[in-house]
Amino acid sequence: VTIRLLDTEGNQQTDSVQTDTSGGLKGVLDASQLLNGRLTLSAQQAPDLAGNPGLVAKITVFKDTPIPTFSMEVSPASVDIQVGQTGQSTILISGQNNFDQKVKLSADKSTLPVGAEVSFEPSQITVTNSTQTVTMTTDTSQVKTAGSYMVGLIAQSPALTQTVSLELIIEKLGAFITLNLSIPSPIQYRQPIRLFGQVILPDEASSADKAEDLQADLPIQLTLTRPDQNQQVLETSTLTSRTYAFDHVSFDQIGLWTVQVQWAGDSKYNQVEESQQVKVVPAQPMLQWMTSPKSVNPQVAPLGQTINLALQLSLKLRTCHRC
Repeated sequence: VTIRLLDTEGNQQTDSVQTDTSGGLKGVLDASQLLNGRLTLSAQQAPDLAGNPGLVAKITVFKDTPIPTFSMEVSPASVDIQVGQTGQSTILISGQNNFDQKVKLSADKSTLPVGAEVSFEPSQITVTNSTQTVTMTTDTSQVKTAGSYMVGLIAQSPALTQTVSLELIIEKLGAFITLNLSIPSPIQYRQPIRLFGQVILPDEASSADKAEDLQADLPIQLTLTRPDQNQQVLETSTLTSRTYAFDHVSFDQIGLWTVQVQWAGDSKYNQVEESQQVKVVPAQPMLQWMTSPKSVNPQVAPLGQTINLALQLSLKLRTCHRC
């Protein structure tokens, strides 16, 4: 019996076999050389002694050979990095269906934040059916703005390109603000004081472009909350040293006040605030000898003469020389 496997373009594989005692037969045909799709499988008996052709049986089969390929995934799929810092991710690349090619890794620069740099170690690998690991490093030392980005990662071989996305979250940096009072609590009613402090940005000490990064004129907001919960808001800006001051601040209600300073932050730094509670007490009154008119409180008077003595009630407030 001759068995034959034929594709739609006429390519074929054949084999000649003998039936066993039960009439069954077994043959081997190499379909790897034939086209994918519909194939015709036939079996034909050898001609008989009279030369008559043998019987033919046919069936239709289908061939579907998997295409060699590879897959790529990134872990973790989301990375949080503070502005100016670096972060790492792991890329897993696996070949399927006997894939065996060199694959080069890169990042779509159009999806990166301005100033960010991405590197791969190694940057090129030979991918087979096993899983291989690549370390991806994201450097944000030149990034000035926080935000969330979907970064496109590309793995490219001569025959195939795969892509995957990494969520890159660049977080704002923390900052600090100090708050000082020229006179500590408790403070007398309507006594003028000075509130002052400084905004501190921790990363500047190691900043390569420190002169460029040093920002002046940071807007500072002072909120004074009275005991009756009404509020007064004052504003100023920092100097180049990032110091600020509010002069001649006074408190016009007896009781417990809340004093809060705030910098709203910017594209690189988080909002920061600091507060204190200030106890305001009644002013201490005192009596002072009046110096006018001249008819009162004479320093010298004749014996037996009637004189006028006069006192004035005034508030005794501690002096703030810097207010």
